[in-house]
Amino acid sequence: MINIAIRFDDPSAISDHTIERGIISVFAQYQVCATFAVIPCQTGQWINADNMSHLIQAQHAGWVEIAQHGYQHEELNEATMPPTEFADFTPDVQISKIIKGQAALEAVFACPIRGFVPPFNTYDATTVTALEKQGFQYLSAGWEQHTAASASTLLAVLPRTCQIHELQLAVCEAQRRPHAEQTIIAVMHHYDFIEHAPKTGKLTLPGFASLLDWLHHQSGIKLTNLASLSTQRSAPFWSQAVQRHQIIAGRYWRIAHLLPRRSLLHKSLWHYLRLPR
Repeated sequence: MINIAIRFDDPSAISDHTIERGIISVFAQYQVCATFAVIPCQTGQWINADNMSHLIQAQHAGWVEIAQHGYQHEELNEATMPPTEFADFTPDVQISKIIKGQAALEAVFACPIRGFVPPFNTYDATTVTALEKQGFQYLSAGWEQHTAASASTLLAVLPRTCQIHELQLAVCEAQRRPHAEQTIIAVMHHYDFIEHAPKTGKLTLPGFASLLDWLHHQSGIKLTNLASLSTQRSAPFWSQAVQRHQIIAGRYWRIAHLLPRRSLLHKSLWHYLRLPR
């Protein structure tokens, strides 16, 4: 089984709601529930029932799972690289922002918010502790930030494993090991779509629909969301899966071409190497 979760970052009070409605329409067409990482307050504009009505409807229909995408998605520590809204700030500052953002999302969407996506994919051990105290179930950033959460036994670490335009390639890689369970987490933004960013976008809404149609015609694929993944396995299980990727990249890079490189591997590396291709 190949598990696939799609994470859509940056919906907010002032984001492109037209493209969001188009994306939701595609998810509804193929009956997929994706994770939308929503910014609680952007440039001073808070989410509310009016500017989030399309997401509220999609959530009620079962096409959207809401996660918290930081607080204001602002680059507050300019001395760091990559940029961050959370890493290196004091516990009081971080927990305050997390609580305010979580409360805003729960008030609008009338449901517990249990997933956290840090802006710029950056966070630290203080962020992890704050999220644990607030009852979050998972944290989704990038491959490179796993170390800060590796000791957590409460948070499932579910990082981006590919961008949306790489998803078909990631699936084809995973299918070379059809008897080994894997998980792919594809991330997308508004700017990935030509309808929103004509000069830089790599995908159209019809092209996105074609991608989901292709996925639905592949055997052994389960489309899910991050909240569901976080409850299917324990936090240590997901931590070990990420560590396998880091071992390949750092120590066993010479055999990386033999393994799926855009997936979380559920079993030992030896298990995947000895399977027939």
